[in-house]
Amino acid sequence: MSAGPAVERVDGHVALPTGRKVSIVGAGSVGVAIGVSLLAKNIADPLVLIDVDGNKALGEVQDMQHSSAFLQTQQIIGGNDYSLTEGSQICIVTAGARQKPGQSRTDMLEANIKIMKHIITELVKYSPDAIIIIVSNPVDVLTYAAWKISGLPLNQIFGSGTHLDSSRFQYFIGKLSGFPVHLIKAQILGEHGASCAPIWSGVSVAGHPIEKFGNLFTEENKKFVFEQVLQSVPELLRLKGYTSTAVGFAVADQVESILFNKSKAIPVSTLVKGFYGIEEDVFLSLPCLLGNSGISTVLPPDLNEHEKHLFKASADNMFKYQQEIDDFINK
Repeated sequence: MSAGPAVERVDGHVALPTGRKVSIVGAGSVGVAIGVSLLAKNIADPLVLIDVDGNKALGEVQDMQHSSAFLQTQQIIGGNDYSLTEGSQICIVTAGARQKPGQSRTDMLEANIKIMKHIITELVKYSPDAIIIIVSNPVDVLTYAAWKISGLPLNQIFGSGTHLDSSRFQYFIGKLSGFPVHLIKAQILGEHGASCAPIWSGVSVAGHPIEKFGNLFTEENKKFVFEQVLQSVPELLRLKGYTSTAVGFAVADQVESILFNKSKAIPVSTLVKGFYGIEEDVFLSLPCLLGNSGISTVLPPDLNEHEKHLFKASADNMFKYQQEIDDFINK
């Protein structure tokens, strides 16, 4: 009986290019959660993890590599060398300075701008055509800074924005209504923070406007739902010390829409000048179509007067904050 053709052994790991190279800067809890979410969805290959602490990045990478038997991703690499990011389709920035005891918000902001200048300069150097997603907080202000620093067109750089806030909004509406969360359509726009705006006029449950649900969506219940959204972060910080899982999946959803050209309408942080009477260069979240070119279209919804007021107030608040950082960017 013939033994058949011999099987040749190939030394080392063979990684075929997929055109879906994604690099993450920051190997903290958020960066790792995004990486794991991308691996779970099998949408990034290769995946690169960069951190100022090269050993931390390598440790996280090795932990991810050990899951290769359960993944389709062929190559996971990392360290503190930005040359590893060369040729990325998407770069995700999660790194930033944490506030130290006694440090003012302005001091922390200056430190974050310094970090952002280094990161963005390196990413643009090695991947000038990459789409850059800013996740570091305060995300709207740092996205504005990254846009100024990079010189990239608006389609090519944006912040993760209120996509996460909107998913929390959907979750708590689902709890109130008793419907599965995937049947809830709801968005929070504006700042990723305290001045965000819940867009109740656009909420639907199982395809029906909330007016169809009788007295379920009273003003009192709406207020309760929104308060739960606002309190979800302090509660998570109290319980586990940080947030990570939900933002990981939110950013992975954005990456998937870009890499596979799905053109999903997702609320992300972008320049909102010209919308709802805003005249300043302010970055806030509006629904945007995300595809191969990054942001292809901004889709400002028809808001009622109360919602327009909330959005404008969010813009005014953010503009005051942004004015603090222009000097830091130019240093």
